[in-house]
Amino acid sequence: MSHADGGHYRFDIIARRHFDETAKVAGLPLSVVSQIVDELIDQVGSALNATGTLLDKSISSQLFESIAQGMLTRLEILKLDFVK
Repeated sequence: MSHADGGHYRFDIIARRHFDETAKVAGLPLSVVSQIVDELIDQVGSALNATGTLLDKSISSQLFESIAQGMLTRLEILKLDFVK
C-alpha cells in the first residue's frame, strides 16, 4: 500500500480497497485477501486483550488504550468497507 503524505504513511485513511488494490498488483486472488481480512477482523479483539494482559509498567495504560481504540476504529471502517 503506497498511501503516503509527504513521505509519511496515513493509516487513518487506509480502506479495504487499498488491500484489494495491493493484492491485485501483487497478483494475489481477491479470495485470499478476503480470507486474510476475515481473519484480521476475527482476531484483533482477542489479540488486543492478550496484549493488554502482558503490559508492564513501562507502558502506560493510557497509551495502550489509545492505540487499541485506534485499531478498533480502523477495524470498524474495514468491516464497513468489506463486501463479500
